[in-house]
Amino acid sequence: MSTADTASPHLSVVVPAHNAEHHLDRCLANLAASQTRDYELIVVDDGSTDATAAVAERHGARVVQLPHRCGPAAARNRGAAQARGAILVFLDSDVCARPDTLRRLAQRLDTDDSTAAVFGSYDTTPADPGFVSQYKNLLHHYVHQTSRADATTFWAGCGAIRRGIFEQIGGFDERYDRPCIEDIELGYRLHAAGHRVVLDPTIQVTHVKRWTLRGLLRSDMWDRGVPWVRLMLAQRHVPGDLNLAAGQRLSVALVYLLLGALGVTCRWPAAWAGVGIGVLGLCIINRDLYGFFGRTRGWWFALRAVPLHWLYFGYCGAAVGLGIAAHAWEHWKTAVVLSLGAAIHVGTAALRLGDVVHPARMKDFAGVYTAAWAMRHGLSPYAPPPADMLETLRVEQQLAVAPSPMLATPLWPWLFQPLTVMSFPLAAWLWLVGLLVLVGWSAIRLARIAGCTARRDAMAAALLVVTFGPVVLSLTLGQSSPLLLVAALAVGRALHRGRLSGSALALWGLGVAAKLFPVLWAMALPLLRHARAVVGLAAAAVVAVAAVAVLEPSADVPYARYVGDLTWRLVERPDLDDQSLPAWVHRVGRPQAVVVHGVAANDQDRVQWTPPWAIEPAYLTAVACGLLGVLGIAVAGVLWRVGLREPEAVFYLWVLYTLLPVPHTMRYNHVLLLPAIAWLWGRGAQGRWYASAGYLLAALSRLTHVWALLPAPWGPLTSGFGVAAVLALGGGMAGELGRRRERAA
Repeated sequence: MSTADTASPHLSVVVPAHNAEHHLDRCLANLAASQTRDYELIVVDDGSTDATAAVAERHGARVVQLPHRCGPAAARNRGAAQARGAILVFLDSDVCARPDTLRRLAQRLDTDDSTAAVFGSYDTTPADPGFVSQYKNLLHHYVHQTSRADATTFWAGCGAIRRGIFEQIGGFDERYDRPCIEDIELGYRLHAAGHRVVLDPTIQVTHVKRWTLRGLLRSDMWDRGVPWVRLMLAQRHVPGDLNLAAGQRLSVALVYLLLGALGVTCRWPAAWAGVGIGVLGLCIINRDLYGFFGRTRGWWFALRAVPLHWLYFGYCGAAVGLGIAAHAWEHWKTAVVLSLGAAIHVGTAALRLGDVVHPARMKDFAGVYTAAWAMRHGLSPYAPPPADMLETLRVEQQLAVAPSPMLATPLWPWLFQPLTVMSFPLAAWLWLVGLLVLVGWSAIRLARIAGCTARRDAMAAALLVVTFGPVVLSLTLGQSSPLLLVAALAVGRALHRGRLSGSALALWGLGVAAKLFPVLWAMALPLLRHARAVVGLAAAAVVAVAAVAVLEPSADVPYARYVGDLTWRLVERPDLDDQSLPAWVHRVGRPQAVVVHGVAANDQDRVQWTPPWAIEPAYLTAVACGLLGVLGIAVAGVLWRVGLREPEAVFYLWVLYTLLPVPHTMRYNHVLLLPAIAWLWGRGAQGRWYASAGYLLAALSRLTHVWALLPAPWGPLTSGFGVAAVLALGGGMAGELGRRRERAA
């Protein structure tokens, strides 16, 4: 009978169990027959849905129940936290201890103060009679019986460790949330900390698990092989014992030599020599193991075990390759994704360089310039310009490019009145210089947000900003998007300091005058508890509406009606470059012809998309509104929960969201992705991954003239890379803010 009720038992036996009612009874019954009685029994029910807890209680165990399945690493840690013994003994629920198992484990640690942990092996009598089960357990037994006593790993199937040392190194790594290499990793940390781990082959237990070939492959490759390779690469230490002895490694090489030689024997008969070398080498290297199989189970068993053992070497080699690839991806994925995105951004920027150095080609600035000229002469900036006015602009003002339609509020062309007194090329140059100044200030601010304090890092960040596709597109078209970026950064900085300054509000107001949709940013202020700012902005909105009414020329095309008609037209016939969520849903959901803009600013082509479905526009609009509603509620929830602690970050998250609902959210407006990218970059490895992913998706959205060549539905689907960038960055920010909130709590 165990001393579970005594004050301080010498041993604490911890058994993690998940849906283990069928074999736990046998496990605990064998423990009850132990030669030593000075132990307590703790069974951790790892979210079982069967009678595991009842079985444990029937055997007098103290049961620790987890609310859901957490994995054996977490289960063992919870059990160890409840333990009172000086020595922790870990047993799997599918092993049966011998009467002397606990005594030998305790004796080893009691008589050798230099040993921190000890473990044993399976015996030669596994309970399941199946061939795969017999092979697997006998192989495990042989490896543990023939390996060195001083180990660099640990085995939690039957192992013991001093409780103080276990607590000192932090227990098992709970990132392993399923049966994996959590015990091996613990052994690595013990060894690295200078503690001695001993493999004692006299300590043996019986394994009752039933192995299948499929389960064997899954366990050896995905639960053991690949994670173990990644662990060795991370630790930069490859032990030379157990499954990693020199003979084991050479056997893997020989199996692949054998396979390679077999593959070419049809063309080169001489390759049969390679096959013979591989077979002979494998038999010689593993002769002791095959002899052990023959002595314990007979030579017919040994002959059948040989091909299964060679298969083991084959998938071990595959696990090495997969583990190396997974390790490389884990450590280099951010660099790979960032480099790919940079290649696309820089490449497309180089193709557009000719338009940047010729600002007289800026179509969108030409539209504002023409609208300002029209307003100066009492004409509506939203009506098609008269032919005589265009001729005057061409001859007198040297306007050589067809102006784009005016989309800004009437306040915006009024601000450009001073530029209309000079020629268009000179005005364009001045506007380009102004845009470059805005981009330069933004680059400095973004580098600080990203934590790029070193001069080299700041310069690299500035280069990424200047070559960012939406920034380059804004410069080539003369768009005001860099002003929106400056406004967002200024407001975010002001929120970080605790109050909205006059300069931040002024920049915000200019952004609203230029694009209108930044007025949606104000919806974040109530969630951030900025009541005074809300009142101030409401007053500013009244003043702005009055200014529009006073400054807008009386004409047949007033701004309010123009915006309303334009919005409905854009919803019904979304442009290919429109990266709003409703536009993308409509492109995916119904047939349509789209205009494709090429590499040069004036290149255009027309493509017909006919997907295998045709959904009514009203239904598509309803779907888009539903998605926007769900996303809006989720983002608002983040703002409400985290806004007081992280006002700048949640404001950038809200800015991201406002890129989704408004029609005609063109790619140049995605300069507003940069604050989120910079913030995520400064938040560690996980944040840098999301930042790089968003950066790459924004790059892919620059290649619409490539994706448009794909047939429906792939063309329409890939036309939403900009939407995907917003969602990826928003999801990354929400996740990171949630984690920071949990850590703060």
